[in-house]
Amino acid sequence: MTAQELCDNDDLATSVIVDTMLGFKTHKMSLSYEPPDARERRKLKKVLKAYIREQNLSNTMAKLLRAPCVCSFMCQLDMRQQINFRDHLLRFLQMFDANAGFTIHRCTRYKAEKRHGAMLVVTKPWRKGDVIESLVGVIGELSADEELHLLRKDVNDFSVMYSTRKKRAQLWLGPGAYINHDCRPNCTFVANGPTAVIQVPS
Repeated sequence: MTAQELCDNDDLATSVIVDTMLGFKTHKMSLSYEPPDARERRKLKKVLKAYIREQNLSNTMAKLLRAPCVCSFMCQLDMRQQINFRDHLLRFLQMFDANAGFTIHRCTRYKAEKRHGAMLVVTKPWRKGDVIESLVGVIGELSADEELHLLRKDVNDFSVMYSTRKKRAQLWLGPGAYINHDCRPNCTFVANGPTAVIQVPS
């Protein structure tokens, strides 16, 4: 998946799942991203609330993939890109799985986000060394040109890490982008190819 594809997938997936549940627009990679209209957001919220109650993953995914904003996005993609988007949407939906062990809440801590951010909150006890399997981040390699083209300092560079091994910047998007980024980290990354899961420190 290219960095641009990851950005586009993340913007729509966060809009459909996270923004719908929290009731406001969270961080986006595109500076000109336009969310679905209010009517569509209300319909999406009904679908997501039904998922939280009933936990019917396949039915919920089918409904989300038929949403007008998703259909209009996916019709521009080839089959591989459609699968990448579907998988990315699923990562966000799994935050509301009853067995995930975490969920997402509103965060009013950071002035840079105008007090409209999101944070992950655990919903069950985790032990040292536990891997939170459904808390996934997706890594997108950034060339120097993509850094210049895609990123704006202090606007959408919220989820960029520097790989000392690869000596290049990497995007870190997906549900994992909402983890604690401060100087006292409360988790570690476990890389698995183009994705990484989160582990409770030992």
